[in-house]
Amino acid sequence: MTTYGRSTVVGVFRTREKAKDAIDSLKDAGFSSQDIGILIQDKGETQGMAQETGTNAGTGAIGGGILGGRWEDYEPGYRYGYDMSSDPRYRGRAFSDAEPELRRDWETRHRDKPWDRFEDSIRDAWEGVTSRDRAA
Repeated sequence: MTTYGRSTVVGVFRTREKAKDAIDSLKDAGFSSQDIGILIQDKGETQGMAQETGTNAGTGAIGGGILGGRWEDYEPGYRYGYDMSSDPRYRGRAFSDAEPELRRDWETRHRDKPWDRFEDSIRDAWEGVTSRDRAA
């Protein structure tokens, strides 16, 4: 795997309190609020916790629970969107501009995972990274 100066760590918590404790620990360790993103199946709950903790909320369809499913089902899409948005070939490009190339690459790498099922999670991760890059 090639990295581009970024990494992602994912935590899954059984309770809201445990998630808040983890966010507080990350902040205590020196992570800025802009470096921390959260995603809860209920979109309203995601927004509320993001406001409460000063972190970023996932905004895609997956964040709203539209597609349902487990995190593990969509994690490859989130990872791919995050990794590709940091790739020098795509840096600074809008998702809509890079989408045809990303789709071809995804379909080559993930023949058993249809683009249409993962597109929202890929876009959500892409836009999360690129919006932070614009804010920096």
